[in-house]
Amino acid sequence: MNKYVTRSDINILNKRIEISQKVKYLGRTFADDGCLTEEVARRIRAGSAAFNAIRREVLQSPQKIRNRLLTTTVIPAMTYGCETWISKESDTKRLQRAVSNMFEIAGCDPPDMEKQVLRRKLKWAGHVSRMKYDRWAKILSEWDPRGSARPRGCPPKRWADDITDSIKIFIHNEALRGNLGHARRRIDILEAKRAWSTVGRDRVTWHSLVRSIQDGN
Repeated sequence: MNKYVTRSDINILNKRIEISQKVKYLGRTFADDGCLTEEVARRIRAGSAAFNAIRREVLQSPQKIRNRLLTTTVIPAMTYGCETWISKESDTKRLQRAVSNMFEIAGCDPPDMEKQVLRRKLKWAGHVSRMKYDRWAKILSEWDPRGSARPRGCPPKRWADDITDSIKIFIHNEALRGNLGHARRRIDILEAKRAWSTVGRDRVTWHSLVRSIQDGN
């Protein structure tokens, strides 16, 4: 709710629609304030359930197979729907602790959950940037709400902030590697409005960005 939109009753065919502070849709919990606390807790429970279901097989398997089993079962369960998250550092740390515990039980090195989430967000953002303009995902991702000037002080984190920061780091690393010409071209793109959606239309550039996160850069 804000100064343009207030909380009020919604009636359809004389039936009042209940207003809820949170709702579960397509396997994800949405909170009206955007908080991920409950959703992260659900993802951790889902990851634990996935781990316990294959725990015996994991512990009886060679090291390489253990890591593969955990990566293809536990990680997807814990990152389901993360493409749309606006996650805080505390959320990522909770995921990391849970993943580290399970991987340590299996004798494997845990993945970096911050990069796992970011990589999935980047893949989804690239997909959205190449959609046609009549798609709802495209419309909402690039929509400017009325009176969208950000407040003074430290404003709330936005969904695209992680993506924009990743592009800036990618450009910096490209320059360090000597790809300055390409970096300059991408800096020009960054200065344009809707930088991430513009860069995302270039599949080669975007795939390089995703790979740079995967490689730990």
